[in-house]
Amino acid sequence: MYSGCVTASFEVSIKSRTLKNNAMLTNILNTFKKTRLEKKISQESLAHYLDITQSSFAKIERGQTHLTITNFIKICNCLELDPSDFFVSKKKSKLIETTNVSINKIFEEHIKDLSEIRNMLQDINSKPADYSAMG
Repeated sequence: MYSGCVTASFEVSIKSRTLKNNAMLTNILNTFKKTRLEKKISQESLAHYLDITQSSFAKIERGQTHLTITNFIKICNCLELDPSDFFVSKKKSKLIETTNVSINKIFEEHIKDLSEIRNMLQDINSKPADYSAMG
């Protein structure tokens, strides 16, 4: 997945500089907390992974401390989240969802067609052949 290795030159604060709005940061932090709890990972364990104190991690999780890009990537890695998922627009997300639904419908139609063909072949194979007409 992601190595979590980001050079020092990329140690930029995400809060307010890089993010378009606070709602995006709030979404990221809420997702981190929700996923951390679902995976039963303690703040202390995640803080240890980030090489910071538990209280420093708690401040990040509450939005009281800047979230660096390095820590953003590391948290995503630890929680098995794709960082790019946070930055896909709703419009693109809806397009992807619609495309997936369309693809699934096509597959379902093909599966139904194949099932009907299989049933017809089974019917043909189950009937005795009439050789009297051949000759």
